[in-house]
Amino acid sequence: MKIYTDGSCQLNPGIGGWSFVIIPNIKSDRIIISAGGNPSTTSNRMELTAILRALAFCMDSGFMDDITVFTDSQYAARAISENWIERWVDCNFKNIKNQDLWLQIYKYICKLNVNVVWVKGHNGDMYNELADRLAKDACFYQGSIQEIKNPAAQLNA
Repeated sequence: MKIYTDGSCQLNPGIGGWSFVIIPNIKSDRIIISAGGNPSTTSNRMELTAILRALAFCMDSGFMDDITVFTDSQYAARAISENWIERWVDCNFKNIKNQDLWLQIYKYICKLNVNVVWVKGHNGDMYNELADRLAKDACFYQGSIQEIKNPAAQLNA
């Protein structure tokens, strides 16, 4: 399963949004999206919230297969893929920003088979661009989970 996540902040700190796009399997013509906003936050918190919400959705929905999360946040990708988070757990997250979110993410990655990959933002990848647009739009509303057929049409909306 592939998941694309993104976070956005109009000012940093300021009004923010997060989103995720889940592609349940390669052959599916359906995707699952969710997005939401926060009136006072940071871009890093929104990037982490997107990952957290996506992993929580997978766990709650029984999507327990191999999960690859694509994020344009080097901070989030490196913290997980380079095991920074393991060191943070060992020191009880002392002096680590966003420790509330990191602790929740850590609980999910301990239960799920998660691989996190950094992807360059605005690289033309359809799902990365969709996650970016949804996160920016979500700064202004609280979204909900949707299932969409024909994701290319969603990009042109």
